[in-house]
Amino acid sequence: MKKEFYSSPSFPMVFSKIIGGDQLFRMPLEGIFNFHYNTRTKEGKAQLVYLNKTALALTLYPEFENNFLVFTSNMQPTTYTILGEPVVLHKVILKIALEDDIRSAAITFNQNGDVQYTTDAFSEIDNFTP
Repeated sequence: MKKEFYSSPSFPMVFSKIIGGDQLFRMPLEGIFNFHYNTRTKEGKAQLVYLNKTALALTLYPEFENNFLVFTSNMQPTTYTILGEPVVLHKVILKIALEDDIRSAAITFNQNGDVQYTTDAFSEIDNFTP
């Protein structure tokens, strides 16, 4: 039986892989996320609260794909200072497998999203279009 409500207080995700582009930061990066989602009303949200101790509070919006919750940002590319360097955040994705609670994430950087950092659990075959 599927749960009606999914929620998690703040939890860390470690970005240790680069799928595309050049390395912008010393690896790994650590993001702190939280989320909530109601399967009955199909409402909820997630946040990328921090990235390497830089407060961001970026809101991610939900989509339900089979047995996955996928939260994606809908922001315009925006410049932030992370680790003392100005960088452009392009897109943030948080993916949660509902059956086993495996969590993965990806972040694209630069105006066109050509630099892609992911967690180990994020698959290169996941829908990751910058």
